[in-house]
Amino acid sequence: MDVGRLLAEARGRAGISQAELARRSGLARGQLSRYETGAVSPSVAVLARLLAACDLQLSGALEPHVAEVDDHLDTLLDAESQTDLTNLPNLVLTLDDDPAAVHHPVFRAHREGPVTWAFDGATALHLHGLPVGAKWTCVVVVLDDAARWWLHALHAPLEHNGHRLNVTEAPRDVLVGSLRQPFSSHVDDLLVRVVDELPPTVRIAVEWTSAPVPVVTVDAVERGHPHYAHLLEKIRSRAR
Repeated sequence: MDVGRLLAEARGRAGISQAELARRSGLARGQLSRYETGAVSPSVAVLARLLAACDLQLSGALEPHVAEVDDHLDTLLDAESQTDLTNLPNLVLTLDDDPAAVHHPVFRAHREGPVTWAFDGATALHLHGLPVGAKWTCVVVVLDDAARWWLHALHAPLEHNGHRLNVTEAPRDVLVGSLRQPFSSHVDDLLVRVVDELPPTVRIAVEWTSAPVPVVTVDAVERGHPHYAHLLEKIRSRAR
């Protein structure tokens, strides 16, 4: 926390000078100046006293310490994303059940029509203009017959209680939320989230297909992926 910037912002919101804040809080102006320049840091009690003099208070919360987020934040914010989007056009064809889509390298697998889907996770954030590089393409799909046969065509692994299950026959309560591990398919390296209802989405125009693609909203990504919520908050704090 940048205490100096916090105090300067508090004074600005209160519309008072350093001299006035010093008078209200009973502190020497020179001491307040050293706090704002970062030369020294006030105690928690003194900080609360200074903020109260501006008719404000500090609201804080504990959050997980994710050192690698801080260490690599500049890289994550770089315009050159680490995410590989080259396979997305072929993936979209399989989801939309396009006749040109080859669902298996040897034969066309049985299908039940288009899947109800959207890009999710890091892929969604990238399409929203937040390049948080990731190895896996993230997709969320609504569980129905079309989704089951799509997963089957991609040989998606499904295990329950140590047993391999057939995706087309697995009980709904087992399949929803069960594909938590990424897997490699013949169209892309995927991380699939199976749900009963699609989260809030928007449609975003992209260069590699004529129609806009469905993308989970940033707020919905934050709710569904807490680690991205932490990253996005750090991005916002860096931008302030």
